[in-house]
Amino acid sequence: KIKNIKDLEHGSLVIVSSDPSNGGRELLLLQKAGLIMLDPKAGLLATPGDIIHNPKKLKFKLLDAAMLPRAINDAALVAINTSFLKPVGLSLNDAVLKEGIDSPYANVLVVRTEDKDKPWVKGLIKSIHSKAVVKTEQRDFPEGASILGWEE
Repeated sequence: KIKNIKDLEHGSLVIVSSDPSNGGRELLLLQKAGLIMLDPKAGLLATPGDIIHNPKKLKFKLLDAAMLPRAINDAALVAINTSFLKPVGLSLNDAVLKEGIDSPYANVLVVRTEDKDKPWVKGLIKSIHSKAVVKTEQRDFPEGASILGWEE
């Protein structure tokens, strides 16, 4: 119902995912936008019960992630996972908040400490960062749905 996050009114209803990983992710994004503050002990699995500062007195409702697109007219702000946008005619370009390069949910390459300096690891990193892989990611996940976890 809003075009800019600054337009979110005092007391607005915000609907987030009921599952811990997506709900926590969405709340962290709201915190990054300065709308709420979460208890630091909550970590990545925060719930609305972990909100310790809510200056706009936002009201929160939890819904199953697959139901979020259907609730778009029921709240001022609905946190919808990219996977559920297209089937309801929405696009990532409709979003007023998006994750950035600093997202704790970026895909990472993990190797054993003893392998970190091996040539095959350096080759794998080079491949992942290659223009061909980045181009494929951007084709398969358009409109910024695939966020690079590094600066190009």
